[in-house]
Amino acid sequence: MITWLNFEQTCRSKSNVLVKVNPIINAVVELYKEKALQKAEEVDEYLEKCDQNELNQLEFSKPLLGIPFTCKDMFDVKDTKTTLGNWWKKENVSTTTHLVIRRMIDAGAILIAKTTTSEDCMWIESSNPLNGTTGNPYDTRKNAGGSSGGEGALIAAAGSLLGIGSDFAGSIRIPAALNGVYGLKTTSGVLPLSEFLDNPVESKMAVFGPITRFPEDLNLVLKLFTKELSNQNRRVKTIHIPTFARVPWMEHYSIEAQESSRSIVTILQKAFNANISYINLSKIQSKYIDILVAYFNDYPLKNKNRKATLAGFYEEHEKFHWITEIPKWFTGKSRHSLGSIFDYHALDRMYDDEKKNELITCVSEFRADFDQILGEDSIIVHPTWPRGAAFHHGEIPYFNYIHTGIYNILNLPVVALPYGVDNEGMPLSVSIIGPNGSDGWLVELAEMIEREKEAHK
Repeated sequence: MITWLNFEQTCRSKSNVLVKVNPIINAVVELYKEKALQKAEEVDEYLEKCDQNELNQLEFSKPLLGIPFTCKDMFDVKDTKTTLGNWWKKENVSTTTHLVIRRMIDAGAILIAKTTTSEDCMWIESSNPLNGTTGNPYDTRKNAGGSSGGEGALIAAAGSLLGIGSDFAGSIRIPAALNGVYGLKTTSGVLPLSEFLDNPVESKMAVFGPITRFPEDLNLVLKLFTKELSNQNRRVKTIHIPTFARVPWMEHYSIEAQESSRSIVTILQKAFNANISYINLSKIQSKYIDILVAYFNDYPLKNKNRKATLAGFYEEHEKFHWITEIPKWFTGKSRHSLGSIFDYHALDRMYDDEKKNELITCVSEFRADFDQILGEDSIIVHPTWPRGAAFHHGEIPYFNYIHTGIYNILNLPVVALPYGVDNEGMPLSVSIIGPNGSDGWLVELAEMIEREKEAHK
């Protein structure tokens, strides 16, 4: 006799946890509890009536049947608000459901909530003028990351089994790192981005991907969108370790973060008898902001559409200047978050044609260089974030998303995995970067490391 989970109880349990923790961490913007419970009851009733042949087919037709999940507030869900944390979109009601969310639902998953993000998904802390600031469940005075910070915080607090986020410069990996969970920046094209394409460069940099508490759950999402999963005979030939060159306005890795990274390297080197090589990332790191702005803005500026540039996102409804906007923020009169004001100033830059073309050429050159470095069987390993979570708004003086954003420029998959805590008990994280298309392999490496951690507890 086959014994099934009671999915109504599972969904109710997660929903109840979510309701209890949300007043503390402020991670939820839309709650679908009643609809979710109704759907879970239907799943239970359906399973009771299934014969053996139907049950056998469910693994393929409904691989996520009954599993509750959440997504950040940038994905359209029909008949509910989608705001991206933007003040002027506070009454925006979606008329359709985004393709990625539809695929999850068609696979049997049950959407229980939408979660907080930074304003327009553009900053590394989930704080916005509509929903306020999301707290880290390890210490609510501290940053939960962004822009998928609501997902990271809620999953760490056991309010969701898995979440769907986006990653343009680290928006999956940063929340995963700061909240002590797993995040996968997928290779471009693994999860469809088509419904967000106002700029063709987005498909070459921005991705969607999962955030989970356990590494094996990352594959639950990957299986829906790609056949490239099994890499059982794939071994790590070389582990590339970055040398820690200092870049202006980017924090150096803490001693604790470096120790976590060395522990991961030791595990992988022992498992595969891998070679160790050292790699200098300072060239791409030092040019990252300029490359990002020139590369992304080229298309909209050629089409005389400043509002589609990185700085233009913040000017969709009104222009502002950071010098005059900061006093408004401190007096509660700004319709922007403090991080957005800082980010707007940083991204509002222009280049002459010669400089712009030079920067855009760097993209293909760097991609070719790193494709050669990684080949088919090498990886890069380093801390995901310079340290544990800072206090709210503590990231504003830094461009720490350079640490993560370079891999969006390079279009390389990255798995961020929790490993250790700092001296204040905040999670630390390590990233493993693989060749283009090696998403499934990276998840297998994360699973192997998790087993090693459990064996030595």
